[in-house]
Amino acid sequence: MNMKPKVRPLWQRIPLCSAFCVLACWKICHLPTFFMPADIRAIVRNWSLPMMWVAIRSGFTEFYVDQASTFRMPTSFEPKTQVDPKYQLSSGQIQQFFERGIVGPFNAFTEDEILQMRPQLMDANTSISPTYGFETPRDRHLDMPSVAKMMTHPAIVERVAQILGPDFNCWRSQFFHKPAGTGQRIQWHQTSTFMVDDYLDPALDPTDPSDLFWLSIWMAVDDATVENGCMQFIPGTHHEIYTARVGGDEGFYNVKYQLNYDVDPEQVIDVEVKRGQFVIFTERCIHGSPPNNSDKDRCGFTALFSRPDVAVYRDKEYHRSHYNGGKFYLDKWGVVPVRGEDHLKLSRTREIDPSWFYDKSGPARRSAA
Repeated sequence: MNMKPKVRPLWQRIPLCSAFCVLACWKICHLPTFFMPADIRAIVRNWSLPMMWVAIRSGFTEFYVDQASTFRMPTSFEPKTQVDPKYQLSSGQIQQFFERGIVGPFNAFTEDEILQMRPQLMDANTSISPTYGFETPRDRHLDMPSVAKMMTHPAIVERVAQILGPDFNCWRSQFFHKPAGTGQRIQWHQTSTFMVDDYLDPALDPTDPSDLFWLSIWMAVDDATVENGCMQFIPGTHHEIYTARVGGDEGFYNVKYQLNYDVDPEQVIDVEVKRGQFVIFTERCIHGSPPNNSDKDRCGFTALFSRPDVAVYRDKEYHRSHYNGGKFYLDKWGVVPVRGEDHLKLSRTREIDPSWFYDKSGPARRSAA
């Protein structure tokens, strides 16, 4: 069943509204779904009543961009684990992350180190992925030692641990390359459980979607400036998941929509990051990037880290991504333990060669309390 957010003709929208009214009643009454087709069961299971109501009320012209939830602030801004003092975050920096949705930039690699790795890293944008069997810049930490080394630098790992917790996995990574002179703009977007990927099943299945159960880092492979399309954020917008209108000239890659959020240019921050630096952010925070109208490339790398109590791609043979336009079969995919232990094993696990890690000894261990 194709639930891709898109402009639908009236003859499709009328029966969809009727069907969703029935499914909403079914959900309210907690009626059994075992006899339903798998896609219909997924809608009843994963669409909340507010999500259904927005779709019905708008005649399937509006939708939540992810599973509706309100972000829960922590009761303390103290670090969640002890680390080497040179990577220590202050309580003020942790508070900034939770209040604004982003903190940084921080130094990791030197410019010379990144320049030495850059040819291998850029190959990730154009080579065949052994994990998925086609050309993709996604999840190349599973097959490229240089990518695994980059995401496991202690400057990254130890700072993430103080915000997310002492144990976490990498469940996804991706390169974002904007060649010089390209007009591609990445529209304002946000995500939480990655429901928007196929709009039937979320990629992530947390116990409570209001918690901080995963976060991202974005590292500059090239200097990221306003001129070449650096990341932009609207701080504080992670507290809610917003709705969007289908259609329009812009969107997120292959999915065309406009967020129902009136952007005040005074709110927008340009996050310029030097080569080898990174920022930590939650993708619930509305973000995007302008086109690269300069004569310099802009390549960035993102790694997505999740807590062990979050199931990723639960019971799925493949992950369907409307905005990337394809299916990612998961038989060679798995979360990679990056720090601490994954005792719960809620997701497939992919062990990579310990020598690929920055310190060549495998996942970082907990620091003594």
